[in-house]
Amino acid sequence: ATYSTPDNRFTFNVSTPLTGLDLQSLRPSFSTAYNITPRTSLSIGVKNTPETTQVRFGVTYRFGQ
Repeated sequence: ATYSTPDNRFTFNVSTPLTGLDLQSLRPSFSTAYNITPRTSLSIGVKNTPETTQVRFGVTYRFGQ
């Protein structure tokens, strides 16, 4: 599921794999981003896999139009 605020300043994303009705397969991951300008954003997230949990931080700058 993804949600962006009406002014596109914040974006939230939550996802998880699901195999049938096996709740043991749930591995929720989420991220959020703050769009400083239309070209620059800051993000943070957590990604879960069966083997690891990763915390991610990022800065994105988009070149061009």
